[in-house]
Amino acid sequence: MIHLTLKGTPYEIGYQHGKQLMPLVDGIMKSLSRDYMMKRNIYEMEAKKVLKNLEKRTPEIVEELHGIADGAAVDFMRLLYVNIKYLTYCTVVAFEDSEDGPILGKNMDFPGYAFQVLFTIIPDKGNSIAHIGCAGTVSSYGGVNAKGLAMGHSVVFLNDASLINEEGIPLSFLRRLALQHQNNTEDAIKYLSEIPCDSNGDNIVFLDKNGNGMAIEKSPFSYQIHHSSQRCIYSSNTFTHNQNAHLVDYKEEAVKRYENLSEMIRLNNQPLNNQFLKSILSQSEGSFPICRKTTQLSYVVYPNKLLMEVSDGIPYVNGYKDHVISLLDVER
Repeated sequence: MIHLTLKGTPYEIGYQHGKQLMPLVDGIMKSLSRDYMMKRNIYEMEAKKVLKNLEKRTPEIVEELHGIADGAAVDFMRLLYVNIKYLTYCTVVAFEDSEDGPILGKNMDFPGYAFQVLFTIIPDKGNSIAHIGCAGTVSSYGGVNAKGLAMGHSVVFLNDASLINEEGIPLSFLRRLALQHQNNTEDAIKYLSEIPCDSNGDNIVFLDKNGNGMAIEKSPFSYQIHHSSQRCIYSSNTFTHNQNAHLVDYKEEAVKRYENLSEMIRLNNQPLNNQFLKSILSQSEGSFPICRKTTQLSYVVYPNKLLMEVSDGIPYVNGYKDHVISLLDVER
């Protein structure tokens, strides 16, 4: 897996990203080009609406995207389209307190493994972060920042394609901004509750170095906050709060995976620690396993140690020792 360190202003970070990952940026744009060309007028109209909201609410994202486009020598609007459309499926588990301190783990299930990158970002404003992202995008699929705030998420697709907040921002951008600019779980949840998203939904789990874990179920016009149970908090690609459940494009697999996860935690009689968390993320037996056929990457984060372990591939095959990133080295 590629590990890239980026430093500077949003534009400088983007330019370094685009320049160093030019072949991957070109590849992901080509992978989505057929769909784009078939619906070009619709997508360009959608991208223009998103751009207007980004310029108003989060101009640093626009600057970074311009940097990527310039560095990779690609069209800005088509790059923005890629950023809007590229989504992943995931499972997240967090222990607020364990023998290894607060820990958060996540499996990433997606078809675009070749485009995933482990980034260390040292911005001129905000917190340094170590996170998983995708070549050509500014989104974060999860990681940890230098203040000891960890994040993971599970995309939730909604059953009503017309459920769009015209004033909203793509959730993929909001996750990245929360990780970069917020210092603890409560601040991150507050930030995400105040800015609307444009479409789709998300379960976003935060855990900070003090062991405060919370999740927010967010959709274009509503959100619900979840607190931990048994010192654990977790998510899959579905909403569990009654006020949100009716919005979900029902997927039996996501619901059953969540139920499987709940049962594993409920029946557990061993200490909470990183080995138990990794065993959950590696569970591959049965009809609705946590580690699925599409699981391509997994990570475990230790917020109080500013440490991130990444399994580059199937976790029960590859383990988590190939990529160990410490933000302590960045902050010194």
